[in-house]
Amino acid sequence: MRGSACARAHAQRKSAVGVLVLVSLIALGFAPEKVEAARKSAAHCPDRVDINSADLATLRCLSGIGEKRAQAILDYRERHGVFTGPAALAAVVGVKLAAKVRPKIRVSPP
Repeated sequence: MRGSACARAHAQRKSAVGVLVLVSLIALGFAPEKVEAARKSAAHCPDRVDINSADLATLRCLSGIGEKRAQAILDYRERHGVFTGPAALAAVVGVKLAAKVRPKIRVSPP
């Protein structure tokens, strides 16, 4: 009984520390959007991303493209071949997001 109580207490402390860190970051001006932007800028992010050759990390440099959407882009390329133009990206990420990232992407010729 004592072991499980200790495990619960440890888990609660860990959770409380995580919440405290998050609240501290927000209080210091590190809103989740800023933390995400800092993470992306820490990675090597080119000015324009070639959606036909970029890897997962590079695709994630695009605003609005997280791990799931970046993986969907890679999966699309594997199944269907290269993107023929920026508009073809809308089939994977949606029209609004494709329009948003269009200035930041380029498409290498097949």
